[in-house]
Amino acid sequence: MTDQINFNDIIKSSVDQALQVHLNPLIQQALDNLLLDRAWLDQVEQRALQHVSEKTIGKISNVDFGTLLREQLDLALERWRGTLLENFSSPGITDQATATQLVVQDEAVVVNTALAAVDLVIERDAEISGSLRVKDIAVTGDINTDNRAWQRLADTVCDRVYVKLDQTWRDQLVQQILDLSRAQGIDFKNITIDGVEMLAKDRIGDSVRFSSLETVGALKDLRVVGEAKFTDTLTVTSRRVGINTEDPEMALAVWDEEVNVLVGKHAKNGAYVGTGRKQRLNIGVDRKTYLDIDEEGTVTLKNNLRIDRFRLGFTDSAPGFSGTRGDFLLNSDPRDGQPFAWVCLGAFRWQALKTA
Repeated sequence: MTDQINFNDIIKSSVDQALQVHLNPLIQQALDNLLLDRAWLDQVEQRALQHVSEKTIGKISNVDFGTLLREQLDLALERWRGTLLENFSSPGITDQATATQLVVQDEAVVVNTALAAVDLVIERDAEISGSLRVKDIAVTGDINTDNRAWQRLADTVCDRVYVKLDQTWRDQLVQQILDLSRAQGIDFKNITIDGVEMLAKDRIGDSVRFSSLETVGALKDLRVVGEAKFTDTLTVTSRRVGINTEDPEMALAVWDEEVNVLVGKHAKNGAYVGTGRKQRLNIGVDRKTYLDIDEEGTVTLKNNLRIDRFRLGFTDSAPGFSGTRGDFLLNSDPRDGQPFAWVCLGAFRWQALKTA
């Protein structure tokens, strides 16, 4: 086996030497000649191109260019979008928002908050749901006049114009009358209507029957024929006077809230002073009651009663003060064996009166 291997090596070495010595120069010379042959080079180039084309077409036929192009385009757009969002800038746009403020849709552009603009041009219609505040307004076209807002505006303008014209017209008329009076010497000291004197120099004409005077000066004489009322307090009518009432029941009727006091004729040759209703009547001095008549007619005399020069009164014990002879005091606390009254005999002397 060793001898065989060595033999083969010898043969291979011999062949290689022969090729290098004799064949390689021949091959090299043939190749150099072929490289100088233009027709042969064109043929080799054509065969190479044909071979490359066949291989390329075979490879391309197995590739999905649609999917490949879409994937590459999506990757490129995504890279471009990321770069745009991260580094977007424009000399005409400054983005200072911290949240989405502008939304672009197919049917509209939505501004989430306020819109500020130096000038706003709208080519077609504009609809505003809220209030519209305008500093100056100029209308170059028509205005819809069959709506409630226009009618309200028209009414307001008409009213103000009427007031203005009415005031102006009145002022002008008055001024014209005054100018005419100064120019032609018209005397306004006496004013007549249909020949009847209405106003003289220092008095109102006798033909004036009605007026609405609210204030007059000091009156030297006042004559009223018929009913007279004063500040809803005093009424004079039909020979009767009512205070706080328009329907006096007697010559004088006074109402003070629910209390009714009357003064007048009670019967023939008889006068009446008292209440007009079932009410208590008090007579006194210094807003203190000394004579009281209740609703049932009971008369109560408070303190002492004096008849002529004699005093009648009450005491619960023997009087210890000076009196006038004839003064009579009843015992307000009578008991068995006690006096029922005392009569003054003069000064401090009192006589006790007892039953037999």
